[in-house]
Amino acid sequence: MGGGAASSMAFGQNDARADLDFNAVQRGDAEMEQKMNRVVRACIELGAKNPIVSIHDQGAGGNCNVLKEIIEP
Repeated sequence: MGGGAASSMAFGQNDARADLDFNAVQRGDAEMEQKMNRVVRACIELGAKNPIVSIHDQGAGGNCNVLKEIIEP
C-alpha cells in the first residue's frame, strides 16, 4: 500500500524517455508500512476474532491474479 515508482532501467539506457522512468517499479513507503504493520499486529492480537483471512502481495498481476492464487494456491 502506498509507495511510488521509479524505473529499474540502467541510467542512460533510454534518456529520450526519462519522463517515463517513474512509472515502472514500485518503491516502498515506510510510513504506510508502519501503519499497516500496526493494523495487522492488532488483528493478530484478536486471536480467534482476527478478521484477516489472507494477505497477498498483489504486485503487477492485479486483483484477478490475487484472487486466482488465493482460491487455487
